[in-house]
Amino acid sequence: KKIERGGTGLFTTQHASKITSAKLMRPSAVTHVTDTDQRTIALDMEKSKDGITVTVPDNPALVPAGWYMLFVTDDQGTPSEGMWVEVPE
Repeated sequence: KKIERGGTGLFTTQHASKITSAKLMRPSAVTHVTDTDQRTIALDMEKSKDGITVTVPDNPALVPAGWYMLFVTDDQGTPSEGMWVEVPE
């Protein structure tokens, strides 16, 4: 799945009403004990009866192009299984 900066992605779920947050997490690439590219990005989210729609910020300094894991968290604080998404150049 690809989501452009400033774009949206719809993810279907039967449990949309219980989802409280959505985040992108950049994969780790550690060199010399430091990973200067690691980040987590909170996403704006809208719920519907069929799922959630997330919006990726359009700032390239905040969201560099590349692969991220998308996680959602429910009202109990439990994270979902991650899903790989690409933010293209």
